[in-house]
Amino acid sequence: MTTIVECRWPVNDDWRPNGIRNTVRVHAFHAMYPVVNGNPHAPKKNNFWARICIWGDDDLGMEKDFDFNGLTAEQKESKIKEMVVEINGFPNPLNQEWLRAHGYKYA
Repeated sequence: MTTIVECRWPVNDDWRPNGIRNTVRVHAFHAMYPVVNGNPHAPKKNNFWARICIWGDDDLGMEKDFDFNGLTAEQKESKIKEMVVEINGFPNPLNQEWLRAHGYKYA
């Protein structure tokens, strides 16, 4: 697993609990793992994928997956840059409603 972005982001809703200064952890990474029907732990062929995770300081989190399988190295690099642009475009403060509207799911 390779980290793309890791930071704290301000929020205006409850992440059970929120982090210090009312923030959540934002972590984006890419990896090569077996993926079968959306389950990254199921045995099968290797696939390249990435994920943006947003987590409170306990067990409430939201995630969005990106499929990189079959992309060229240049296309993967472009998609990684798009992920960084997406994170930099998060509203300040961020909230779960905005994330749901932009394709994030509870983890």
